[in-house]
Amino acid sequence: MGDVLTPQPDQKRRAVRAADARPTFPSLPTAAQTAGRKSAVTGSEASRGQSPASKAPHSELLKLAQSHASHSLLQILEMFGEGRWHIEDLSAEQRRAYARINGLKALRIIRDQFEDRESRFPLNSPPTTAQWVRTGTYVHVRGLLDRRQAEKLSARCDALLGKAGTPPLRIFEHPDILGRPELERIVRAALEAVPDLPGGIVPTIVKKRALVRRTFPASRLQSHEGNANNQHWHQDSNAQFNDRPMLTLWIPLQDVAGGMRPGLQLIDAPVAYFSNVHGDSSPTALQALGAMFPGVRAVTIEASAGDGIIFNGLTFHRTSTSASMVDHRDALLIRIIDRKSAASFPGAERDEDVLALA
Repeated sequence: MGDVLTPQPDQKRRAVRAADARPTFPSLPTAAQTAGRKSAVTGSEASRGQSPASKAPHSELLKLAQSHASHSLLQILEMFGEGRWHIEDLSAEQRRAYARINGLKALRIIRDQFEDRESRFPLNSPPTTAQWVRTGTYVHVRGLLDRRQAEKLSARCDALLGKAGTPPLRIFEHPDILGRPELERIVRAALEAVPDLPGGIVPTIVKKRALVRRTFPASRLQSHEGNANNQHWHQDSNAQFNDRPMLTLWIPLQDVAGGMRPGLQLIDAPVAYFSNVHGDSSPTALQALGAMFPGVRAVTIEASAGDGIIFNGLTFHRTSTSASMVDHRDALLIRIIDRKSAASFPGAERDEDVLALA
């Protein structure tokens, strides 16, 4: 059984919501369609990566669009992707739609929709969905990987991820890193440590979100280099998936993650929903949550090589770094959802996009 960290005692919450309706949040194409286009396309979630000094991605996009007011949304996204941010590939339909939309107009509409939704459905509203692990808590499973397995995976990272700023690798596209049988074993063992996991679910791995990632401390980065694997506070869910249950499994491959190497920090706030304003990389999320949940704090997790940390996809977290850290940290990251909710997760809509653990 894993160790469970519990948040501060429940605080009084405001219930600013419409009856029992589940909130749904606007995606990028929704706002783009509002800008006068009829194309019915589905959003693509940005893969968020940045150096510690970066701002939230939407703010950066809007700033870029303000400097190029005549550019289309597609042009803005392509320019954005040339920097330290990594944007997932757009479909042909999305590219055609975004090429016809003014980027500045679309992004301003998105900003307004974000702020409107955030005020109508605050993060401290009562939850409407039962979660597998409470937000703001985590389960620590010791020794999911043995020493030999962790060292083998770390050696593969040396070969493939040695350059600062290299994007994470998708495990299912690199079966030489970790085979499917071993990946399934790891996830099953992790789930056995989750207390009160509900019956009737089919735990399912999102293939595009099964990653191996190397993170460098600031001391190892040149000032001009972006680090595609350090992020501000964020949630692993997204606007479309919102509060449907999801778990993130984080497994460091070296010892002293959170000590001499970059680690993981969680905010112990029991948030109810995905935040459009703070959920996609926010340097001010801790302050904002502190105003909603008095006494909220950031919890720094220290883990050994091969340990598994399991937390809710709605839990705010970030890479923990300090000036004293001198070594990189490699980690496996795996997102787990219920098979019946996969159609609501961008990039997991098709059978071939997921691996169900029946």
